[in-house]
Amino acid sequence: MPGLLISVRNAAEAGIALAGGCDVLDVKDPSAGSLGQPALNTLAEILETLKHLQSSIPTSCALGELVDWSPDPVAMFTLNRLSYLKIGPAGLGKFDDWADRFATLQQQFRQAGVNQPRWIAAFYLDFEAAASFDPLAVLTETKLRKQLCDRLGCAGILLDSFDKQGPSAAELILDRRRTQTLRDLLATARELGLMTAFAGRLSFEDVRTLQAARIQPDLFAVRSAVCLENQRQAGIEAARVRQLTELVGCTENTDFATTPVGQACDAD
Repeated sequence: MPGLLISVRNAAEAGIALAGGCDVLDVKDPSAGSLGQPALNTLAEILETLKHLQSSIPTSCALGELVDWSPDPVAMFTLNRLSYLKIGPAGLGKFDDWADRFATLQQQFRQAGVNQPRWIAAFYLDFEAAASFDPLAVLTETKLRKQLCDRLGCAGILLDSFDKQGPSAAELILDRRRTQTLRDLLATARELGLMTAFAGRLSFEDVRTLQAARIQPDLFAVRSAVCLENQRQAGIEAARVRQLTELVGCTENTDFATTPVGQACDAD
């Protein structure tokens, strides 16, 4: 049964998401793009809030786009307190270029002593809008095993949308009739020990539609769906969090709260 990741932008929202029963707490700045990196002080405040609440919930943070990243030793120190990190592939039109840049980024983090968080490989389903590559066409079993597992040691993959004014990720999949391709990718990733997360302006109806289509990632990742009037830059509402938690079925799923999400890739 899938779990629920909720993206928050401040400590108050973190408390609401936590009380509502989410399985993974994600931090990002929705005003700075699909995977907008939050301000360092905001991230620190959220982590301190979780510490005060004695919460051990897994945490993740968006770092913007890989092509825009520049090392910041101070920020890296705070990022070392997280469970997962993710960064977007916009502007990288070839998978091999993305993999090389991603490996360089990981090396920079290791050199800075940041070894705690695991990496999530993020991809955009509206890849044309992001000037990126088509993840459903590129992410074969070989690519997942040799690149994401063996070379990059990723904990999982995130399928998202880049243009938050465009179709939702669910609409992109269903409109292009790529549901079976997505099912196959999720199954292959799971066999390799990769966590799978599906995001992209998902609504309550999108989640219902995906479940009916037998698309079951490990995590449904949302922000808009739990915000006032479905606006991702508005505030999170407690009632919406509770309703979506019930829809996804998170109240019966304790795996994410008790064990690390996405173990290391299988060795063979």
